[in-house]
Amino acid sequence: MDIQAELERESPAVSRISAVARYEPSACFGKLMRPGDPGAEWLDRLLHWRDPGARFTSATRMIVFEYHGDQLRYYAGGFVTPLGNPEEPHDRMIQAEGSELGDFPSVQAALTFTEAYLVDGLDIQSIEAPRLVHWRQGSAAHNMSPEDP
Repeated sequence: MDIQAELERESPAVSRISAVARYEPSACFGKLMRPGDPGAEWLDRLLHWRDPGARFTSATRMIVFEYHGDQLRYYAGGFVTPLGNPEEPHDRMIQAEGSELGDFPSVQAALTFTEAYLVDGLDIQSIEAPRLVHWRQGSAAHNMSPEDP
């Protein structure tokens, strides 16, 4: 369950993703914490940078995946840099991209999803990568009714 080693084995997919998104290791991304998770274990993991996951960030979207126990948890959603357009409300920009929390069965499935979301630019609810979705907010474009402008 070493995400960093698996990313090295999947270097062609990581290269395609890295062409459009910045990569950085991630440990204890807050949205991945669930009720019942031991807080002391999270703190220890963060302090010792144990078992880092992966975070890919594009200009408007991000995805983070990390192992917690035997679960490969993920968050995917809109992203706004602090240097974004101050005239545009950040919440609206983030919501426009949709967001999702869940579990992937493998790092390969996580990379399939990441490629579809970041490289191909698919709406989050249109991606067919294997995953267990715990929570989702579809993209604004997908949520519009025919009467909406």
